[in-house]
Amino acid sequence: MLRLINADNAEITEHKKLYRSAFPLNERFPWSMLVRKARKGRAELLTLEHDGKNAGFAYVMTSDRLAYLFFFAVQERFRGLGIGTETIKQLISRYDGKLFFLAIEPLDPTADNYQQRINRHRFYQTCGLKDVPCRVKEAKMVYSVMSTGQRVPVEDYCAMTDAFWVRRLRKLWGIELIYP
Repeated sequence: MLRLINADNAEITEHKKLYRSAFPLNERFPWSMLVRKARKGRAELLTLEHDGKNAGFAYVMTSDRLAYLFFFAVQERFRGLGIGTETIKQLISRYDGKLFFLAIEPLDPTADNYQQRINRHRFYQTCGLKDVPCRVKEAKMVYSVMSTGQRVPVEDYCAMTDAFWVRRLRKLWGIELIYP
């Protein structure tokens, strides 16, 4: 059985190791900052507890209208058990009434990890997420967006990220939502 619970200090230490191994350096923000933001209530750092064991984490930035799955990782020994799919379904339910979305590497056929990108995209599609015709820019990275089926309003995205990062940092780091 899978439960999503607020991460405690021991789990946060484990999550940090998984964060560093699951995400390339150019996609990571300082872990201590993410933990601090979660402790201040600007995001949720959730442990994926499977049969009493730490199976991974989900980091969700939230506002009144949005729930942005910012980071999500399942520990390697728990992959292939349906934990990822169940987590996404529980997150969508947890944030019912909010637009749930995430940023994902674009499907670029020239990318070294193109097949991995296709697999991730299919995974999120099977969880009920749909492509949204916009991009998220975070520093030098540009991502595609998938959501529970609606457009992500730019004003809501900016308000959420301004509250999370502080507007000055959002602008400095070039964090923005871009529609064609």
